[in-house]
Amino acid sequence: MQKETENNLKECKEITAMANSNGGKIILKQLHKKILNAIITLTTDYPEMSEVNIKAMLGEVNANMEIISTIKQAEDNEVFYEKELDLIIKDKQDE
Repeated sequence: MQKETENNLKECKEITAMANSNGGKIILKQLHKKILNAIITLTTDYPEMSEVNIKAMLGEVNANMEIISTIKQAEDNEVFYEKELDLIIKDKQDE
């Protein structure tokens, strides 16, 4: 359990570092633009769009939102895993 928590913490730290870098900020900005453009297209062109295209575009919006959510939640998850790791270490010391 400790190793898994350490790995999760490491991943969260790496995602947070990426999100705070210039490249990460550019990626987030581009994802937001893609979502906005898709919403604009959906709201203006939906009468002419096929159901398949609408579903594909909604799937793209959902995927991009999930990526943004994962990146944004990494910092909160980092705090959680740090506390979890502290508890695991404390429990081992108490044994």
